Amino acid sequence: MQKKLLGMAVAAALAAPAVALAQSAVQVYGTAHLSFNQSKFGNSTNGVPSVTKFGVDQHASNWGLRSTETLGGGMTAWFQAEFNMQIERTNGVNDGQGTARNSGVGLRGGSSARSAAGVR
Repeated sequence: MQKKLLGMAVAAALAAPAVALAQSAVQVYGTAHLSFNQSKFGNSTNGVPSVTKFGVDQHASNWGLRSTETLGGGMTAWFQAEFNMQIERTNGVNDGQGTARNSGVGLRGGSSARSAAGVR
């Protein structure tokens, strides 16, 4: 029972968005989407001892920086840089660690005037 409660507490803590300190106008943010699993291999009927393995899978975890700055005259400049975050160890295989996600820079002005460039 205690192991189950501990597991649920850890999962809840890791699933919550991790919003870090905002220094001046720059916000640091991120999310950790993880799942924990257990697999059992082998069986005792064929003489092979069973082996239990535990693992961690991740699902689109990320971190990023974003900010806005008022330029005056109704204009606002903004940027956002968001990256994939590799939480589990992958034995040296690069499977998207640090690649850009929803990132860009732009200007906003007036009621609906916008200009932006980036990677989505």
